[in-house]
Parts: sequence; C-alpha cells; structure tokens
Amino acid sequence: MLGHGVGKDRHRVPRTASETGLKSSEETHRNLLSRIPGRTGRDIADWLRTVDEGPSLPRFEEKAGRLRGEHDLTYGHAKAIIHEYDLRRAARKLLRPRPSTTERPAGSACGPFRRRAYGCQSFPLMMESRRSISR
Repeated sequence: MLGHGVGKDRHRVPRTASETGLKSSEETHRNLLSRIPGRTGRDIADWLRTVDEGPSLPRFEEKAGRLRGEHDLTYGHAKAIIHEYDLRRAARKLLRPRPSTTERPAGSACGPFRRRAYGCQSFPLMMESRRSISR
C-alpha cells in the first residue's frame, strides 16, 4: 500500500513554460512578427498602416480575413499583424490624456449622478422642478 505523497510528482501538472517546454505566447508573437518582413517584403509598420487605412471592421477574424484575402497572407501572419495593431491601439488609448474629473465637460448636462463629480450647482434646482412636476 502506498503512503501519502508517494508517487505524486508523476501526476503533477507543469505550471511554467520552462516545465512544459512551450514558449510564452508573447515570445511566440515577437518571433512571428520578426519573420513577417522577410516573408512578405513589407515592414510591420507598413502592415499596421494598411490595417489602419482599411475599412473599420469590428471583429478580429474579419480584419485577419481581409488581410488574408487582399494581400495573400497566411493565417498566422495576418493574425499576428492584427494582434500587434490591437496592442498598439490599446497602448495609445492608455497614453491619451484624460480630462480632469473636477472640471465639467463642455456641453454636458448636469444630472444627479454628475453633481458630486463635477460640483454642479444646478442640481437642487433640477430636483425642485421635478418635485413640482410630480405634485
């Protein structure tokens, strides 16, 4: 009869990429991107510009399919280009300066949920007018 803990290592699931022998997906993505210019004859920046200037398709698969169809790319290359485009677009969005929360945005209505955030003074007047309507 086997005691507790005997033979447990052979049933242990590998937890890291080095234990499984697999590379991380980020490393795989970078390797694939580095091979694209040699295979296609165009830089990654040129491909990203092509995606940006193309039609605004909502789904990842639609964008990749468009690249495959119009530019005769493999699925893996098209997918890597679209993934890189999405990563860079998200990074640009994060770096964009946000408006201050203490200033009320121009042209915005001051509702009950914005009173605290923007310091709207018309809130009591709005509530008073609503009370008079409901009476």
